[in-house]
Amino acid sequence: MAVNEILQSGTKVLVKHSPKILTALGISGMFGTIIWAIKQKDDADLRIKNAKAEKAADRSEDGSVTNIDDITLTPIETVKAVIPAYWGVGLSFALSAAAIIGSDYISDKRQVALSAAYTIADMSLKEFQKKTEEVVGEKKMSFINQKVAQDQVDKNPPDKKAVEYVGINTQYSIFLAPYTNVPFVAKIDDVKAVFNRINSRLNYGDQVSLNEILADLNEIAVDTGNGRGVTENRDIGDMFYWDINESGLINVDNLVDAALVPDTEIPCLKINLHADPIFHSYR
Repeated sequence: MAVNEILQSGTKVLVKHSPKILTALGISGMFGTIIWAIKQKDDADLRIKNAKAEKAADRSEDGSVTNIDDITLTPIETVKAVIPAYWGVGLSFALSAAAIIGSDYISDKRQVALSAAYTIADMSLKEFQKKTEEVVGEKKMSFINQKVAQDQVDKNPPDKKAVEYVGINTQYSIFLAPYTNVPFVAKIDDVKAVFNRINSRLNYGDQVSLNEILADLNEIAVDTGNGRGVTENRDIGDMFYWDINESGLINVDNLVDAALVPDTEIPCLKINLHADPIFHSYR
């Protein structure tokens, strides 16, 4: 049983990380192929020399040529001569290329599946939100959104330095970054200005990724002692984006849901981008 569990666990790890493993094997194989090809050059030169010697011997029987330096091999004769020296190199190159192609193929299939899953989940969520608002009404829906915001603030509370900074500098507020829920400090007008600029880009036909939004928020965030706080999302930051034709503009007037920093009366505003992003696995 222990052996079976180990094998099953090992198989799961290999399957999960197969794209990375195949890519690593492919790249290392390519480097190995280059080194191998260089080392085989002397053998290939010797085989070409022997082929020329055999051709010279054949011609010398007719008395036409006796000097090996006067022999020139045709392209086909050259290939035939060096194939024994380089067949292993060619096989290594083919296997390395196959590993890289296989890695891309697996990654593409997973991204397509992820995109489909996101689309289905997004459609279901929109339908649920719409029906919930119809049943409970707009005011109760707003109350629910506030409770959700409070729950996320409770799970991602800002540090003491941020709270102290906002307590002294009352023109600043604490925010939770969209989709990452990372706390940061900034002025509400600066945050709205960021999304006004983003909406201007969208109106001009640009596509704006989540990472671009987070980078812009980082520019207006205040360093309260532990850095600015807003960082890009390596996993999904470039897969989610906004497009005027598909997502529409971001509603700046309905940008934040109010909540409170745990055990204080200091607001923590959760940024909600009500214009749903587009998921694109190949962007």
